[in-house]
Amino acid sequence: MRPLLLSRWECTFAEDQAAVVIPDGCRDLILRCAPRQPPEILVTALDAVPRGFRAAAGLRLVGLRFAPGVRILEARLPAVKDAVPDLLDGRSDAPGEWLFLNPDLPEVLAALRLTDRPLPRVARSLGVSLRTLQRLVTSETGHSPLFWQRLARARQAARSILAQLPLAEVAFRHGFSDQAHLCREIKRWLGVSPGRLAGSVAGELVLEPGHE
Repeated sequence: MRPLLLSRWECTFAEDQAAVVIPDGCRDLILRCAPRQPPEILVTALDAVPRGFRAAAGLRLVGLRFAPGVRILEARLPAVKDAVPDLLDGRSDAPGEWLFLNPDLPEVLAALRLTDRPLPRVARSLGVSLRTLQRLVTSETGHSPLFWQRLARARQAARSILAQLPLAEVAFRHGFSDQAHLCREIKRWLGVSPGRLAGSVAGELVLEPGHE
């Protein structure tokens, strides 16, 4: 099983700017520190499309990124609110009482990363019915198995594009019907065309750990 905590990260904005986040299949716990404002604790949702936001100069974000499928039990966070700065700065480990991961989910999400398999075949490989697969994934994550499969395929394909593989080869390797289909999916999930991926914020973010 993958560890619950994938990474700690930090970002400080030197000037006012437009920023973006892309779908990665992970939930983050974020400490938002803005100038002349009290720190704020945020829990991210599972994005299905790229999301933009305005970042003011001096904004500092410090986050914990959890593995795909991990749920942050927000109702229990107030009890450990005073400990969050230590968690985010790496001075203590994330306690289990406000995190939950269904023990069956990592194997299922790993199977959905094998994007060349139709969903009925994924279900058979796991020894469950398609209906059971759909019910488990949707109830635990809020998204369907197809969401997770398409997200993994787009992120895997983006990494191949960044490795400078020809688009036709990327489309074939990752199971897209053709190059146009590849371009549509990259644009839909990452917000940029394949030709603009290298050097973009999305291109940097897709190399961070997530569901791929």
